[in-house]
Amino acid sequence: MSNWTDRNLKWIKLVVMVAAYGYLAWLLITFDEYDRFAESFCDLTPQRWLLLSCAIGGMLLNWGLESVKWKLLVAPLEDMSFGRAFKSVFVGITVGFFTPNRIGEPAGRVLTLREGNRVSGFLLVIIGALGQMLANIVYPLAALILLAISPSLRFGEISDWWIPVGIVLLVAFIWLFLSMPSWSESLSAKLRENRLKKYLQKALDACRLTNSRQLLQIGFYSILRYGVYTLQYYWIVRFFDIDLQLAEAFVLIPLNYLLVSVTPSISFSEMAVRASYAAALLQSVTDNTLGAALAGIMVWIINYILPMLIGSFFLATLKKKQHDDPQPTEDQ
Repeated sequence: MSNWTDRNLKWIKLVVMVAAYGYLAWLLITFDEYDRFAESFCDLTPQRWLLLSCAIGGMLLNWGLESVKWKLLVAPLEDMSFGRAFKSVFVGITVGFFTPNRIGEPAGRVLTLREGNRVSGFLLVIIGALGQMLANIVYPLAALILLAISPSLRFGEISDWWIPVGIVLLVAFIWLFLSMPSWSESLSAKLRENRLKKYLQKALDACRLTNSRQLLQIGFYSILRYGVYTLQYYWIVRFFDIDLQLAEAFVLIPLNYLLVSVTPSISFSEMAVRASYAAALLQSVTDNTLGAALAGIMVWIINYILPMLIGSFFLATLKKKQHDDPQPTEDQ
């Protein structure tokens, strides 16, 4: 059984590495803006170097916060160090890199868990993603409320009725997320009575591994992450000499991320999707639409291409028996 698992892990690593680097090669071959992209790095002033350095440093902070979330989520299953959680997150990025909307990321992340914990671990990744989705909703809603309150911003205004609607939606989404352990307990009892499928029961059991305090922490770190990659985007926009004010960035960048996250995209179109949304939204404050499109591409390179390259190294060195001494868990 052990030899069978070792062989499968080797094949998984090989397939993932070939697919991830094949996708990256496809992107590099089909990208047709090399000249303009290179021109953006000509005549770099110390201020522009600083903006670029802050954006790259923000990538490590961004995924570092995600690693803290992951460590917190799997605590009921395994005692995971921050370093191992960090590697796990980057392996997940590599596996998810070539899949539509990175849906393969949970499967990659749980490769670093012990075999008996992988099913629950997969579902805990989903819970963490729901926390990030909460932040992805909270920020745009807050941005629209800000836009309703401050119609003097350069790109227009919306109706005042959005303020109470936005507040109600904010409270509803936060309440649904934080009360997940309570309603999962109730649903779990009903499932036992009705003897429904065990996989749905397994999902509810994973929800019950969490509690409201832990989910509050997950939500907090998710919101911090969102703030970090919003700042990254702002720094890169300024790097491309686009005059974007902070208040405008607080509205436009979350809307950009929201549109990207809800748009189904296959691998070879993701870069174009991000560039087109960036250009469409930022054209309300700048005539430099090329710079806006390149900003979207640059943020994607920093936050996904670089981590994929790092994660591929972690994946290549991944071993089946890499964990600490085993401990009993629910799955085992």
